[in-house]
Parts: sequence; structure tokens; C-alpha cells
Amino acid sequence: MKNIILIGTVVVLAVSSIFLTIETATTGVEISRLEKTGSTLTDQKQVLDGSLVKTLSIAQLQEKGVELGFVKPENLIYVAEVAPVAKLP
Repeated sequence: MKNIILIGTVVVLAVSSIFLTIETATTGVEISRLEKTGSTLTDQKQVLDGSLVKTLSIAQLQEKGVELGFVKPENLIYVAEVAPVAKLP
């Protein structure tokens, strides 16, 4: 009787050990995948940050403004407010 209990206990412990080993390996693979994804996202963030800085630079904004037709005015005309545009009767 003691041998049966001992064998049963050994079998349960062996199965538990195998199960925990499989779970540990699966978790390790998932952690590795998440670390790789994190590294990829960090690289993408650096590229986007660089692109943002380049896009927001003053020289780039001025160049884009000239491309779109915005130029500095040569002559400024000031309109004085003398009378309302439309008088009430």
C-alpha cells in the first residue's frame, strides 16, 4: 500500500514538474516577444521624434510657407478706423 501511495506521489510530482517547465518556457518565449516588440516600438518612437523635430524646425516651416505661397509682405497698408462701414439710419 505504501508503494502505491509513493508511486502516485512521484507521478503527481513528475507531472507537476513537467507542467511547470512547459509554463516557464512559454512565459519565457512571451517575454522575449514582448521585449522585441518594445525594442521595435522604441526605435519607431526615435524615428518619429526625429521626424517631428525636423518638421517643426523654423527653416522647414519657412521653406514650406514659401512653397505654399506665403511670403513676407513688401508694403504694409494700415487701415484707419474713421467711420463705421455701414451707418445706421
